Amino acid sequence: RFSLRLDAKAGQKGADVSDSLVRLFHTYGLPNAILCDNGKPWGGNRQGISSMDVWFMQLGILPIHIRPHHPQTQGKEERFHLPLDKELLQRCTFDNQRQAQRHFDWWRKIYNRERPHEALNFDVPEKHYTPSQRKIPLTLPEPEYPHGAITRKTHNGLIRFEGQAYYLSDSFDGKYLELRKQDTGMVDVLFGHFKVACINPFDKELFSKKISLFNPWFCYPSPRSTCYLCRTWQLSQQAFWDFRQGCLNPKIANGYSFAVLAVL
Repeated sequence: RFSLRLDAKAGQKGADVSDSLVRLFHTYGLPNAILCDNGKPWGGNRQGISSMDVWFMQLGILPIHIRPHHPQTQGKEERFHLPLDKELLQRCTFDNQRQAQRHFDWWRKIYNRERPHEALNFDVPEKHYTPSQRKIPLTLPEPEYPHGAITRKTHNGLIRFEGQAYYLSDSFDGKYLELRKQDTGMVDVLFGHFKVACINPFDKELFSKKISLFNPWFCYPSPRSTCYLCRTWQLSQQAFWDFRQGCLNPKIANGYSFAVLAVL
């Protein structure tokens, strides 16, 4: 329930939001996953994969989108809005963005350090939050793929396989993706350690454009591979959430994992 940031913004453009997230990541480290809605800039892409999603994946963050028209999935954030509105927004008026930010910083400090929370046995959130040990990289890394992997560069959102073009998302334009064949003949489309789609070469269609982790723990040739995600995640100390099944893999549940709720 710890509020990581509360920023006064003139709008919700991608550049404004990413600026706040970069500041947040520098302060608290990188999360393993971020739960977000489907509005811009988080979603809004006609194919469901936004530029924000691609940026998250390059940082080794799994973007998880709520089901459309199900705001209860973000219940804690929605609950956060109630005291924010009652204790601050209804009592104050702001002449400009800078003044609003001063009030936001003041209220956030009280919310995190002084205001008791019933869900925490009337303790304060600051005593229950631990920052991530993963640091944001100085330069945005591109995914690395194993030697001999089948890779394709996207152009105008299209990826080609066996002479057939499939539309994935404009957000991947110019990016390299891996095409990994399954025993069934289906082809997984991977961006680094994230599965972003699946190709049915028999019916020549691309489907299942839901982002999920693709076995980062068992990255070949070994967990000490040269891939950037294995290096930065420190997998020997991190637990792996199997988001596709919604449960913690018991074989490697000796670490920890968490999601960051960023209130902007």
